[in-house]
Amino acid sequence: MNRGMSTLHTYNHQNRLHLSKEKTVYALYHLHVGRRLHISVDGKTIEFEPNPTYLGVKLDRSLTLRPHLTSVRQKVLSRCALLNRLAGTGWGASVSTLRTSNLAIVYPTVEYCSSAC
Repeated sequence: MNRGMSTLHTYNHQNRLHLSKEKTVYALYHLHVGRRLHISVDGKTIEFEPNPTYLGVKLDRSLTLRPHLTSVRQKVLSRCALLNRLAGTGWGASVSTLRTSNLAIVYPTVEYCSSAC
């Protein structure tokens, strides 16, 4: 791994690219969870993260996407509660406004990465 990271560092340097060492983490996807690797790039040790986030999707060791689905559930519940407040007020929001709000703030959250689930 360290040899690969060294090659990646050289490639990045030659092409004037920068690896964000603060954001870079590694995860292990195998049955022996207790094992840790010592990976470093440019003298900085890469930290282990059991549930890394990749493009907004939280991954887990068995790739069940359970952490991601839990996060999506919390987001959807809070956004639906907001819509319920809008619908239940004395002045109320129109059906059209509620539908548009739902399509704007709830639907994209549910739809993102749904094909992988």
